[in-house]
Amino acid sequence: MFITVLTHISALSILLPFVFSLRNFKAFDSVLKALFILVSVSLLTELYGFLYFLHKWNTVPVFFVYTIIEGLLLSYMFYKVFSSSIIQAIVKGLSFLYIITAAFISIFHWSHEILTGMESTLVILYSAYYFYSLFQVPTGPDITKLYFFWINSAFFFYFGTNLFLFIFENSLRYSNPFILNFSWSIHLFSNIISHTLITVGICKIKTK
Repeated sequence: MFITVLTHISALSILLPFVFSLRNFKAFDSVLKALFILVSVSLLTELYGFLYFLHKWNTVPVFFVYTIIEGLLLSYMFYKVFSSSIIQAIVKGLSFLYIITAAFISIFHWSHEILTGMESTLVILYSAYYFYSLFQVPTGPDITKLYFFWINSAFFFYFGTNLFLFIFENSLRYSNPFILNFSWSIHLFSNIISHTLITVGICKIKTK
């Protein structure tokens, strides 16, 4: 019962950033517009997954495509946020490698855990570098007033929390029910918290 309720709350939590994005959309820059696309795709995926779950259909292909889209949109966002041309070039190269990996997984039917693990690792590295670059400017603005500080915190928390869950997803599916439910609960809580942090970041945008 608890897991079921938490699952529904987690799925509905995507509405928070979606609704506030609609309210503040006119003030969005290219980074936030990419975020809005990601949130919209996430919302559609949640709806699609729910409908297919009711009919017991296979959702793996849908979530595989979603992972590709998510990874590329996140890479684009960090590419736009980073000011160093060297770091931007690295993000470009890793994004290309990400696409190649996705293609190989599709062609050779490798485990999808490879792609989700790769995506999580890349986002954690990008996110950590963003935090590092912020703290290199001790006399800079109050970081809590920066919208991307909150959004980056959401990414770092979500992917940092779920990295090992994504990597060992197939193993967890067939593990002890207690371990499976505990792991799924962690994922659901992190999803809710990350959506809340993203919403805080969106609310930092000043609208006219």
